[in-house]
Amino acid sequence: MKPSSYRKNFTILQINISDKRGGSALVSWNLHHAYTDIGLNSHLVTGKTFTSSSDVIRMPNREQMNFISKNLVEIAAKIQSKQRTIRGAWSIAEIFKWFAEPGRQWNLYLGREDFNYAGIWKLFERLGFLPDIIHCHNLQGGYFDLRALPWLSSLRPTILTMHDSWLLGGHCSHSMDCGRWKTGCGSCPDLDSYPSIRHDGTAYNWRRKRNIFSKSCLYIATPSTWLMDRVKESMLATSVIDSHVIPNGVDTNIFKPADKRIIRQNLDLVANCSIILFVGSPRNQFKNFDMVKQIAESVAEKLPSKDVILIVLGKSGAGGHAQHGRLKIWFVPYEYNSATVAQYYQSADVLLQCSQVDTFPNTILEAMACGLPVVATRVGGIPEQVNSMNIRGNLNNLSIKKANGILIENEDKLEFIETISTLLEHGPLARQLGQNGLRMIRKHYDLQTQRDAYLNWYRYILNTPPRSRNQTGTSLLQNNFK
Repeated sequence: MKPSSYRKNFTILQINISDKRGGSALVSWNLHHAYTDIGLNSHLVTGKTFTSSSDVIRMPNREQMNFISKNLVEIAAKIQSKQRTIRGAWSIAEIFKWFAEPGRQWNLYLGREDFNYAGIWKLFERLGFLPDIIHCHNLQGGYFDLRALPWLSSLRPTILTMHDSWLLGGHCSHSMDCGRWKTGCGSCPDLDSYPSIRHDGTAYNWRRKRNIFSKSCLYIATPSTWLMDRVKESMLATSVIDSHVIPNGVDTNIFKPADKRIIRQNLDLVANCSIILFVGSPRNQFKNFDMVKQIAESVAEKLPSKDVILIVLGKSGAGGHAQHGRLKIWFVPYEYNSATVAQYYQSADVLLQCSQVDTFPNTILEAMACGLPVVATRVGGIPEQVNSMNIRGNLNNLSIKKANGILIENEDKLEFIETISTLLEHGPLARQLGQNGLRMIRKHYDLQTQRDAYLNWYRYILNTPPRSRNQTGTSLLQNNFK
């Protein structure tokens, strides 16, 4: 449809943990600007802000605290920021937090998820209007009272776009091989899994979420069928009015092929080296950076005639260089400018992702949009992005008309090494995979396609008489997941 057909008088409010840091944040940020670009009335509310954009409204949590608690929390934050220079700063900061909010700290000690954020209850007073569509994204991370969902969904149609499995279980964003989230958590095997908790409050957390959802009427979106299948099996399913799988989109005006020689010159990279790109925080337990580094080190040893560089894009704090055997590693801090991020994709020869689990990573879409071949683990929603091929055998006889990357089983390190080495040695094969990926992005996964899918759904919701949870019944669980 033409953009002009969307100039309808309705207001969209998106809620997310941050404005531009992290994959889910980029989804709401990009959608917000895609809406405003065609004249729609769109607003973005976040728990944390990392940009100075006037488009972003911070959730008014701090304003709801009393004077004493607010000041004690601010003192604790200042002390905690001095951990590297003041001995015992963390412990001192914790004492201030206990005095500031004893109830909150006691619940955290018990392992209960923290929903004590009053800003959402006062948000519409601050905004001065009530939107037509409330579109929520990641609600974890210390900024949102999940107990507000029944109230929100009674006010206006409320969409939840899930980017991980946190809503489905007792604390973790990805349950890995644990299936207790289906029937009720408890005796959690991994309290340290992000977001970690101190003691096992997972059974309490699971029951509380189920109770919240039982009072809510929600529209659920996921970027992958893999995640939607998990929703069907969860306690969230009975609260779903309607659902859609809407894949993430990528801005192809920014993420696009470019002259690799010129880009490397701009980034002060060696022109004739081989570059492996990893995108994500090395500290992210699900990204498995240790395995990425080991694979890159082995590839560098396997290809002695080439200089191999591993670029790590997304490191917290300052960047820097490191040498591991023949491998050179460039650590690049988290970058907010999408045009700069695109240059790192454009400079590389292959994207390497060894995630233990992933929903529908933007990094793979961005790499393909830049014409970069992808090598990744066969986990989560990644197989929905990557049409894989087997590189073993005679490369001259391979059928790669549809292949845009290569998927490998999670722990098969040797296969990763062999695959990356082959792509670095056989430029025509790598280029063909990259071209196939680029065509797929332009056909199915550009930002306009994602925008239009949501806007069509918004209009359908607004033009359809509201249904209650009780009206949907079990037929919804069987038939209404699209």
